[in-house]
Amino acid sequence: MRVLGFWVGCAASLIVGRVLGSGSPVVGVALGLVAMGLGLVAVARASSARRHGWSMLAVFVLLAARGVVASGQEATPWLGPRGPARGVRTLVVERASHPGTRCRVRVRSAGARLWLALPASACPLAAGERVRVPADQLGRAVHPEWPGGPSPAALARSRGAEATAAVERVWPAGGEPSRYWAWVADQRERAWELGRRDPARGFVVAAGMGVRDALAPADRSALRRAGLGHLVAVSGLHVGLAAWALVALAMRVGARVGASAAWGVALSWGPLWGYVLLTGASPPAVRAAAMAVGVGLAGALGRPHHGPVLLAAAAVAMLVVWPAWAFDPGFQLSVTAMATLVRAPTDEGMVRQTWRVTWAVLPVSLWHFGQAGAWGLVANLVAVPVFTLWVLPLGMLGWLVVPWLGELALAPAAWGAQPILGLARVLAGWPSPSAAAIGVAAALALGLGLGVGRRDAAGRLRAGWHWLPPFPVAALALAAVLVPRGSPGPAGRWWALGHPRAPAVVTLDRSGGSTVACIHATAGSPSRWVSVLEAMGVDAAGWAHSGVEAPHERELRVHLEVRGRWVERPDACPEPPPLEQASGVLEHCRRHAGTRHAMVVVDDDGARCFVAGQWRAIGTGALLDSSRVEEAR
Repeated sequence: MRVLGFWVGCAASLIVGRVLGSGSPVVGVALGLVAMGLGLVAVARASSARRHGWSMLAVFVLLAARGVVASGQEATPWLGPRGPARGVRTLVVERASHPGTRCRVRVRSAGARLWLALPASACPLAAGERVRVPADQLGRAVHPEWPGGPSPAALARSRGAEATAAVERVWPAGGEPSRYWAWVADQRERAWELGRRDPARGFVVAAGMGVRDALAPADRSALRRAGLGHLVAVSGLHVGLAAWALVALAMRVGARVGASAAWGVALSWGPLWGYVLLTGASPPAVRAAAMAVGVGLAGALGRPHHGPVLLAAAAVAMLVVWPAWAFDPGFQLSVTAMATLVRAPTDEGMVRQTWRVTWAVLPVSLWHFGQAGAWGLVANLVAVPVFTLWVLPLGMLGWLVVPWLGELALAPAAWGAQPILGLARVLAGWPSPSAAAIGVAAALALGLGLGVGRRDAAGRLRAGWHWLPPFPVAALALAAVLVPRGSPGPAGRWWALGHPRAPAVVTLDRSGGSTVACIHATAGSPSRWVSVLEAMGVDAAGWAHSGVEAPHERELRVHLEVRGRWVERPDACPEPPPLEQASGVLEHCRRHAGTRHAMVVVDDDGARCFVAGQWRAIGTGALLDSSRVEEAR
């Protein structure tokens, strides 16, 4: 217990340093205070001697300083020319690019790192190459483009960068690419080309190679709603299976040449970390690889390993390298799920473990995404065995012979992917419980656990009540539901969002006692629309137009139907503004926000634009006068 307390204190100290160094808002400061309290408790429990306690305190202070320094490095402003940017800027590529509808790669310029989105034709790119982009198009994105959207700063930090950026034009500028990263980029590009033409093959390459864009957005959304999104995000499950296979192979090879079992285990570490880097080095994959190395090292030294201590040590090692991972949803979900598994009894079955993990990750999912896969327990019981025993092993073996057989090499694994995708599509259409229903369930579990399930101060449950979630989990789930995530946006006559070339327009119907969003035109990801409508403070939404639904419109309708927030046809939809007027106001807002997309609300007093995370009034002049739209443009 003392050793575990030490590692928990180390992690808490890193989080404290990261929070205090970044000047986070109230929620971040509160989290920092909690972490500081955990660190003080760890100091008290890490050693029975005073001198040892002072040594632990010194270590915690040093780790907190590391968090502060890392936070300061991440906050370094990106240097650029003063005034309007002109000409081109040369960027140096780091690591390998990620292909998709947009090519994404980490680049370096003027001492700062950017997570850059490029045209798909720019891939593949490898570390050491240089590209030139228009300087007037290159800007750092720190705040969400739309309210309720994902934070670009958080995305950039999880990728080892300071901010995100996007450009539409790029030119090669020479440079000597790294052979290894060029090979990685070529493998990812090949996976993208093989997977994007067939959903089942797309599932295989997304799960095995980490190229998630090879899977259609509708299928990714269905997997996420069904609670199976972790299958296409290279995580502990994938790395654990890869580690097991590599250790078995390496030990056989070592036995052939007369090496000991310890040398065979060590021999597997190189390919294991190569696989982690090949798939993008996501926090869950890095955590699983670090724990696999720890288990192998303990076995080689002949010492038993303790699951919770090994998990805490791996998490601390990751946070020392990159403290921003502490606030990454993938890192938090991975550590939470593994903490539940390493503390589970050895004789616990798969159903019980899945039930425990589902409850454990629920608060994290509610806080970051505002929802949780209600059918994840049923879906995982069916899909995980098929994925573990069929899809992933055959996918990895098939990838080894792709250079000779092409897409045919992935066909056996794709046969197993088809029932998983079919199951996800069916479950994704089932109604999901609202956040209020989840809060009621958490409160009921909390009351039962405190009232009749608990038998002592240690929190152990009576026989027959082990299905209840632990007290901290139920309390955190209830808090995630009750704590407000933000205030609704300003009321207005109509809204416009997206890109000025294809604006989405929304008017509000308040005739029936509730507010219904009348969607006249839509564009963009359906998942982003859900957060936007919540930020608008509407009760439901529906089409204001008649006709055949486009694929992305059908996906949006399904998103809202499963949440019980869809109206087939609103009763009294106000007339939308002329398309030229919506485009002009949105372009004006986009220039103020400095982003590729924008969102604006128009009322009788003028227009308000979502800029830098808040609503600001902007002067529109003649743009709101319909009779002078053409003249203003």
